[in-house]
Amino acid sequence: MARLLITSVVIIALVLIGLGDIAIPTIQAYDPPSIYNYGRGGYSELVHRLRVMGYEFDSIDNIAKLRFYEPSRWILIIASPDRDINDREADEILSWVSSGGRVAILNELGTTDSILSRFGIYLGRPGGGVETVRCTIDGKEYDVIYNIYSPMRINNEPGHRVNIICGSPEYILGVSIDMDSVIVIPDSSIAINEVLLKGYGDSSLAFLLSIARGRGILFYEGGREYLVLRTSYLLKALMIIPSILSYMVNTAYAHGALAISIMISVIFVFASFILASSLGMGYSSRRRGVSKYSTKDIISRGAERWRRLAR
Repeated sequence: MARLLITSVVIIALVLIGLGDIAIPTIQAYDPPSIYNYGRGGYSELVHRLRVMGYEFDSIDNIAKLRFYEPSRWILIIASPDRDINDREADEILSWVSSGGRVAILNELGTTDSILSRFGIYLGRPGGGVETVRCTIDGKEYDVIYNIYSPMRINNEPGHRVNIICGSPEYILGVSIDMDSVIVIPDSSIAINEVLLKGYGDSSLAFLLSIARGRGILFYEGGREYLVLRTSYLLKALMIIPSILSYMVNTAYAHGALAISIMISVIFVFASFILASSLGMGYSSRRRGVSKYSTKDIISRGAERWRRLAR
């Protein structure tokens, strides 16, 4: 009886929630380069390795939170956000950089154009395939695995110094701006799970760590798109059950008395099975409550109790 009551309450609750049509964010869409994504395109393995190596790391979901991080101790990683970084956010990032912070933009999309355009950097059309690109920083060379990337075009802006660190002047695949305060790599997949877990991403990881130069690594996790589960879907799923029953009844009625008899028999057998299971579980639970004492033990305990009362 209690189980039936609980089931009824759960069904009623699901119906009420479904009527409310509440949107519930579930998983990240598009397999993004996120530290919370354990799929092929995520950064969860990167975070695991940073933890093992003793690196300090953290994440923010709002650029406004940058002010809580000391610029001289952190490098901000912006890896292909799904939504554009607006001009106000770009101002906050560059203000933080001017105070001693560093930022590495790993992005083959156009969602960071508000930052790149200020240095005269423009991304081409995403393309390419898996290949090794030679990158040089601090006099050391690294073979970095690229996947889908966007070659860059540079229109030097006055007051900024842009150096090519990956690719060639004819095919620019990485730049350093203003003494490495801003690093731009037009591919966010250089340190994704698929690369690191297959063992050929060690050089890519070493390159990323050389960019950090011992600083704490701060991941920007804002601007992500999420797949949304609406509670109305639950209500629609529940409505499938009466729809199936209605279809069964209509089909049986259309095929005459024999079909109706078969349907009723099936329902009766199913209901009897559920009832028998419930009664059996209740009986077994009651049996379990006294099974630890034998009949002899019960009689002995009763006699002892009677002697104590008679004293």
